[in-house]
Amino acid sequence: MIDKTNPTPLHFQIKEDLRNQIMSKRWSNGETFPTDKQLIEKYQVSSTTIRRAVSELVNEGLLERRPGKGTFVRMNGVEEKLVRLTGFFEEILERGAVPTAKIVQLGLVPVTEELLDSFPRLTVFDDNEIFCVEKIQCMNGDPIMYVKSFWQAPVGQLFMNRDLSEVGLYQVLEDNNILLEEADQFIGAAIADELVAKELEVPLGSAILVMERIAYSSNRPLEYSYNYVRADRYHYSVKVSRNKTVNSGGILQVSEID
Repeated sequence: MIDKTNPTPLHFQIKEDLRNQIMSKRWSNGETFPTDKQLIEKYQVSSTTIRRAVSELVNEGLLERRPGKGTFVRMNGVEEKLVRLTGFFEEILERGAVPTAKIVQLGLVPVTEELLDSFPRLTVFDDNEIFCVEKIQCMNGDPIMYVKSFWQAPVGQLFMNRDLSEVGLYQVLEDNNILLEEADQFIGAAIADELVAKELEVPLGSAILVMERIAYSSNRPLEYSYNYVRADRYHYSVKVSRNKTVNSGGILQVSEID
């Protein structure tokens, strides 16, 4: 419940209380969520406070507003905490959901100027040919992430013998005693073009997240991936500290727009 003597804003307290109930499965996925009127009566606060709390849960992907029908629980959102190196399949399994993938492309591709123009960070590989895994990552059957993952050719060949629609890439590596130890990760934003909108089942021009990752094993780059992520279903969170005696290595990069 909430404490009106607490300096924490009421809408935030209510949001957290409702979030905890949703995550503890107080309501089933797809179940009708209490109306604003019911929540106003329960918490004894204004309609503005309730609307703000519910709107933030909608933005986080935990609730869905359907005009003329009401608000529904939608536990299809994922929050990835950027504290350890994990794959999509691991993240989804840890939440008790079912991960799958639709394979779009699997095989060797030449490193051309055109490819490097599209993915400049691919220069981490000093190869003329690399292995590409292109796929749509899904949670409980819903598309969440459109992935283009590039690997050194010998490593990529390991994926040919596995059903990548049912198993994650990192699991395949570990099954072959290859461990990814760390990664550089870059997160930005983009607008869904026709292809991305179709594959992720979002409206053309929707705002999406873009996540790039360079993963290392034994201090050498093994994977470069470029991921288009549904912003309404997937969130990244980072815990930061203001301890000035520790160099966190964080870098703010600002791109100049012409």
